[in-house]
Amino acid sequence: MALFFSTTTDITYDVVITCDPALDMSEDEKSSYLRTGEGIKIKEGQVPTYFVIKPLSPKERENAELKAGAYTRSELGRILWSEEPNDYKEKAYWRENLNEMEKKALANYEKYISNVYEEMIKASVISIKGIDGDVWENLEKIRPDQYRIRTISELVLHTQRISLVSQEGK
Repeated sequence: MALFFSTTTDITYDVVITCDPALDMSEDEKSSYLRTGEGIKIKEGQVPTYFVIKPLSPKERENAELKAGAYTRSELGRILWSEEPNDYKEKAYWRENLNEMEKKALANYEKYISNVYEEMIKASVISIKGIDGDVWENLEKIRPDQYRIRTISELVLHTQRISLVSQEGK
């Protein structure tokens, strides 16, 4: 068969976030886990927070982008975002040198990306084990803020990983 068909989105996966204090993993092990979804190590006597997620179909991913404002996002902002330096200090100087229109365009695009993440999570995260209530509202309550931001980013990464690989890769 020459065409590749999307796999089922009815499967669920339990994932953890690498900043969870219950994990006992090196940075390399955490990176590997984020790439593969395998190799989680938990400290003895600890229970991490499990997030139950499902893959998103191409249509569900498209809907998330549309809800986030795909047709109103800034194309200039998208280009600037892709050109942004990785080094923190270099990035700071780079951003300072943008003109007002470019700063506004970049901010508009970053807001769009944030909205896409929110919509992807709302579509893919089924529950947080042991925590009742709306998933997104509960994610917004995670403290400290750096854990909340990392949780959102990693949930999107896990969702993309399981949504974009073939069934054999899952």
